[in-house]
Amino acid sequence: MNITQPLLNGAGKTYQQPLDRACPDRHPDRARQSLKDLQSVLLEVYQTYWDLHLQRALLLQKRDLYDRGVEICRKLEGRRR
Repeated sequence: MNITQPLLNGAGKTYQQPLDRACPDRHPDRARQSLKDLQSVLLEVYQTYWDLHLQRALLLQKRDLYDRGVEICRKLEGRRR
């Protein structure tokens, strides 16, 4: 009894791509492009992180100013009475 099943039939290219990425010496242009892509993604993450940090700081400042304004209104209302 003999059973054969073509497990990689038509899938050779898909399995070859990770190997090509793992061996940059075989494809220096791809390695350079991958490095550029990675740097672009890292730059975007870096910029997004600091933008989020800035927006959080602005939100905290606005909350503090709002709370101070509410407290001033309460004091003024108290003086009226």
